[in-house]
Amino acid sequence: MMKINNKLKVMYLTSTLNRDNGMGNFSFQLITALQKTINAKVMVSMKEPAVSIDTHPILPDPMKSSAVDLIAGSVRLSKQAKQCDIIHCLDEHYLALTGLTAFLAKKPYVIHSIGTYSALLLRKTVLKALYKFIFKRAHRVICISRFTRDVLMKHITLHNTEVIFPGVSEEYFVQSEDIVPVGKKENIILLSVGAVKGRKGYDISLRAFAKVKKKINSIKYYITGDIQSGQYYELLKQIIKEQGIENDVAFLGKVNRTELITLYQDCTIFVLTPRYINDNFEGFGLVYLEAGASAKPVVASASGGVPDAVVDRETGILVPENDCDATAAALEELINNEELRHTLGTNGYHRARKFTWDTSASQIMRIYETCQPS
Repeated sequence: MMKINNKLKVMYLTSTLNRDNGMGNFSFQLITALQKTINAKVMVSMKEPAVSIDTHPILPDPMKSSAVDLIAGSVRLSKQAKQCDIIHCLDEHYLALTGLTAFLAKKPYVIHSIGTYSALLLRKTVLKALYKFIFKRAHRVICISRFTRDVLMKHITLHNTEVIFPGVSEEYFVQSEDIVPVGKKENIILLSVGAVKGRKGYDISLRAFAKVKKKINSIKYYITGDIQSGQYYELLKQIIKEQGIENDVAFLGKVNRTELITLYQDCTIFVLTPRYINDNFEGFGLVYLEAGASAKPVVASASGGVPDAVVDRETGILVPENDCDATAAALEELINNEELRHTLGTNGYHRARKFTWDTSASQIMRIYETCQPS
């Protein structure tokens, strides 16, 4: 295999390295960790802020690219890929581009399956036969949770999958000596982090909050995330009005990383109750570990890959999907039990410490080392 400075050279395909974007932060953190042992060449779809990664903004917009873009892009990328040892697709929107580029460049390739989009490609698109071929030909399909792998296997039989969990960025961790009981009963703040869309289940957590609010008045609920469904957002506003909690709920929109870290540290309980909708699902739930890094207990629905991130009654409380009553009961239990909040938050902190990007990178390196040229 080709090596530069005795390191493998890997080409990555991802839409962005912007750390205020979920895919961007995932890609940035993973590649940064991998760069300790490989030379990275990253293809993105937009010009990025200055980062210590060799970045090339030459990919088409993943939401607007056509068949012509796919063919032209694969020819252009194959010239760059010939100078690399391995191609690694981090963003599932570029699966077809990865497969064609690898074929033209005669290079092995690895696919990251984050969740929803992989399953949709295998179920809905007219090119699903092509995508199945690309999945089967990959040296390895890396799934970020056991659930993600299981959903893939509903649509295609694969013998090249491996589950590798993502990591938690060091900046989210409070100092261990700062782990203290979080909040008094008369000053409780709930926090949710995630895009405002139906799959995130905010209608459930809002109704649960309203139930608890009737018993424990001095609680607030903050929701941060960009509004991806205007229709769903209107539904949530209607629920808030019906429940009379207009002064107790705040949609903060999309915040930057520094603001997000502050929100995690200032909240009392983290709550997010996603649901499974026609192969739209929570692939893992990194936000639960980020909350754990701030020593905060969580309430989560046992949906998708969430049980890989939250251990029931150890780092948080898992409730059934779409169960407003169970969610309200879990919130009320935590609010009324400071000792339980402290125990789950402390456990969450120590468990989050086990999920490092260096660990993920070392597992991926073992995969790279078994790759052979096509």
